[in-house]
Amino acid sequence: MQRQSQPLTSEALAKRIGRHVRRHRLARRWTREVLACILRIPDDLLTQYETGELSPPIHTLYQLAGAFEVEAGAFITGCVRPEYRSPELEVVFSQLESLRAPDREALLGLLATALSALEKLRGKTPASNGLSFVSGEETGESYPQGS
Repeated sequence: MQRQSQPLTSEALAKRIGRHVRRHRLARRWTREVLACILRIPDDLLTQYETGELSPPIHTLYQLAGAFEVEAGAFITGCVRPEYRSPELEVVFSQLESLRAPDREALLGLLATALSALEKLRGKTPASNGLSFVSGEETGESYPQGS
């Protein structure tokens, strides 16, 4: 028998959205001031969204989605996939998700090495490929992060 999950309260939803907004902002290395400027809202209002004091209206969620190039639902679900991916990328992501964590980490490490070598051949600095990897030793998971 499946356990039914409890619906989120509006306060819990506001905090969840705020956490994801902040995570996306920090992943881009944007200050609150930069994001507030992009959204054309006061800095203190963005702070209230990020802390979960206030829940952003739906049009602001869509503005955030556009700024971060994700689906608007990403702020609720935490899914950080881009709004559009080619069919080829869908296959790659599907195959990556099917791997065990150590195999996925090894494959992503090889990919980072290959991208670095490719950029050296093109005369770019290796760190410019935008990929870094966060390894969660407690969970054994590793996730690519954009810079």
